[in-house]
Amino acid sequence: YTESMTRFRDAGDLRLATLILGNLGVVATNQGDLDLARDRLEEHLRNANLLGDRKLTGGALTNLGLVAYHAGDLDESARLHQQALEIAELIGDPRLAAVALTNLGMVAAGRHDYAAAAGFHLRSLDLAEAAGEPRSIAENLEELAAAEAAAGHAARGATLFGASQALRDNIGAPAPEADQARFGDAMDHAAAALGDAAYNEAHAAGWAMSVQQAVALARSGAPSV
Repeated sequence: YTESMTRFRDAGDLRLATLILGNLGVVATNQGDLDLARDRLEEHLRNANLLGDRKLTGGALTNLGLVAYHAGDLDESARLHQQALEIAELIGDPRLAAVALTNLGMVAAGRHDYAAAAGFHLRSLDLAEAAGEPRSIAENLEELAAAEAAAGHAARGATLFGASQALRDNIGAPAPEADQARFGDAMDHAAAALGDAAYNEAHAAGWAMSVQQAVALARSGAPSV
């Protein structure tokens, strides 16, 4: 990414250089270097505004929202993701909208509002399915699984975890390291509630599901508390 960004800058292509800068911001976020991520993404946002490129602006906002989320500032995170969602809806970009909705769901879960979290993830899941985005589908299934487990629906959570992990394995896209510990804690919570045997059975049932079956399960119910 760094080499690519340098070449685009040397060629005078600010848009593509800014796009790659945003990718470098995501890398820094996934590596846990939030200060570097924020610096890169704030420069990304300034460039996007200078270019008048609303898609790049929306991407910068939701990625900055993730930095705020990982820093523990849920109010700022929600504000940034909501701005990104509004831009996505304004320009008709379903992929950006799906990302912003997923991230808003993460913020809601961080506030222990699992019903709201499920609502955001189901809206994102609809967009991801319509766009044929398997990684986004997997992300929403596992976020829904975490919300289900936290809301006391351990069996549904375990099944959705199994389905999401099977899909990730199939497409070769493991969860980012920054999220693995969070999902691991949620799975441990579900296993403690169910017992190992029942958890493994529910997880295996999800693993054996087709994507369509897993999505249908996700839509069939949502946490209410």
